[in-house]
Amino acid sequence: MSVTEAILCDTNTRHSPEHYFVRNDLEDCFLLMFFKTPYVYKKNGKILTGEKYSYLINPPFSVAEHGSLNEGFINDWIFLRGSTAEKIIKEFNLPLNEPFHIDNFSIIYSYISKISTELILKHTSYLNKVSCLICDMLISLGRQYEFINQSTHPAFCDINNARN
Repeated sequence: MSVTEAILCDTNTRHSPEHYFVRNDLEDCFLLMFFKTPYVYKKNGKILTGEKYSYLINPPFSVAEHGSLNEGFINDWIFLRGSTAEKIIKEFNLPLNEPFHIDNFSIIYSYISKISTELILKHTSYLNKVSCLICDMLISLGRQYEFINQSTHPAFCDINNARN
């Protein structure tokens, strides 16, 4: 078994206006989503509106709900698991159950497309390739998130204060 693996994934998934996804708390994988349209999600019992071009990561063994706002929604998504994936998500302090934005908003599209192709074609060593793609995707996402938030990092503030 691969250290990090994709369970299911897809890109540009169109959901109807009636679509509402409920994930039970028994699933042992992360759900990483990139929303290309506005959507709704549930947090602490409240229904909130998520913005277009936002990411949302639901951790393993958590209840998650999201759905259509008015006209349906479109997203890229991947269910993934593995200790390396968990380590990378923690290392970059990526938010869980909280939408976030990065400048390169569609960064995961090409990764998920490649992962999907590997899972369909099953070429030699495809599980290792999928594991590498997931790790690279998470590191790229984490670095973009880190860059956006570096202005609040204590070291950045110290350097900025010294320069000023």
